[in-house]
Amino acid sequence: PGTPRTSLPGTPRTSRPGTPRTSLPGTPRTSRPGTPRTSRPGTPTSGFAAAQSPTVSEMEEVYYKALVKAPPRALQTFYETGTIDAVLHSARDLKAFLTRPVDCRAPVVQCGIRREKAGHHNVYPRFTLFMTGAHGEERILMTAKKRPNGRKSNYWICMEDCMHSDEDDVDRFSPLFLGKLSSNVGNDYALYRNDVDEHVPVLGDRQDLLAVRYVPSIGSGRGPRRIQLYGPRVDADGEHEAWYGPRGKEPILNAVKQRKFHDLVHLVNKPPVWNEYTQNYVLNFNGRVTIPSVKNFQLCFPDAPENVVLQFGRIGKNEFTLDLQYPLSPLQAFAAALSAMDLNKPFE
Repeated sequence: PGTPRTSLPGTPRTSRPGTPRTSLPGTPRTSRPGTPRTSRPGTPTSGFAAAQSPTVSEMEEVYYKALVKAPPRALQTFYETGTIDAVLHSARDLKAFLTRPVDCRAPVVQCGIRREKAGHHNVYPRFTLFMTGAHGEERILMTAKKRPNGRKSNYWICMEDCMHSDEDDVDRFSPLFLGKLSSNVGNDYALYRNDVDEHVPVLGDRQDLLAVRYVPSIGSGRGPRRIQLYGPRVDADGEHEAWYGPRGKEPILNAVKQRKFHDLVHLVNKPPVWNEYTQNYVLNFNGRVTIPSVKNFQLCFPDAPENVVLQFGRIGKNEFTLDLQYPLSPLQAFAAALSAMDLNKPFE
């Protein structure tokens, strides 16, 4: 015991238990522990050819795509603590918070909207979306400005309060620009943007983000608003599915008019209840809305009216509240609120 056994000449030496066995001539050799195993013919590899190692550029590309898909740590901190200050340290974290769907495990995100109509903003008002910080201060998230465009309504939405001049000019291809909300004659609204980065299939293509339709009431045409909201579905990575056109998919509004709903999230307004005592329609906003208005609404899934996804309402002459949750993003919710505040509704 303890001394190596000498094999007879010409005979293979038998390995002891626990030691790697020497392969016989003509048989494939089993890889030692710690060494990469060569894939057998016909078996899938891990994204790269088995006979070729990934280059540095390929590895960097895979890492960058994973980094883009992964939610920033600041978003997780916000969903855990509810403090908006966590996403305000960098423009990347703020933009991710505004454009990504709210996490399905997160509580309701409560925001406020302020409208400015004095002076130059009397005809073309400006709207500011904000949240309350850790010490009670207001934190501006987005700003929207109505643009002059004849009979149609157009709103430009930016990340920060970057509209200071009388012209309120904003570069649509700036990193601060988030999207444009446009209407036809007042019934339908579409939120979209023109992306110009390397992740877009075709540079300059229009990316549709949301569609809102206001349906006239049955009969006289007067009464509570009937709202229908459509948006791209959320994929496995927690992102809205890319909806590009015209070289890709058709605009969301066109798909809705053709009743192609299989790739869309569909929300409808929760019907208000008639109150005999007050002689008007009422909704329960749980104290978040204090002033009656035709603009107040709650959106939910058609088959789950008890689960309110988005609610908007008035609390002052130019003050509103906006609460949202999964699967909408703050940008989509803000655009839906802008469409409700637009005065270009011929059937009301």
